[in-house]
Amino acid sequence: MRELKFRAWDSISNKLYSWDNIKHIALSSFGLEHYTLEQFTGLKDKNGFDIYEGDRVKDRYGKIGEVKYFKPFAGYVSFYMAKNPDREMNTQLDAGRFKFEVIGNIHQNK
Repeated sequence: MRELKFRAWDSISNKLYSWDNIKHIALSSFGLEHYTLEQFTGLKDKNGFDIYEGDRVKDRYGKIGEVKYFKPFAGYVSFYMAKNPDREMNTQLDAGRFKFEVIGNIHQNK
């Protein structure tokens, strides 16, 4: 079973709180508009770092994407912008086949 953990982005202080900082706080405390909760995907990157939704990742070919929850897979994927800006391509996160590296997140690395 996948470990459930979260991190929280505070848009007022522009600070990202890790799981270790928030794990003893009730999730209902984050109901304020300026917090964004992001869930752990259950996967680690090639360097052993946890991958969360909202992370920016780089694949083995140097393509950069954003980790998002994708209902058809019932899991997390990395979305890449295609040459046509109206169309997105995605790659399912797979710890075995694709060696992703977390290089930042959508809040601090726009």
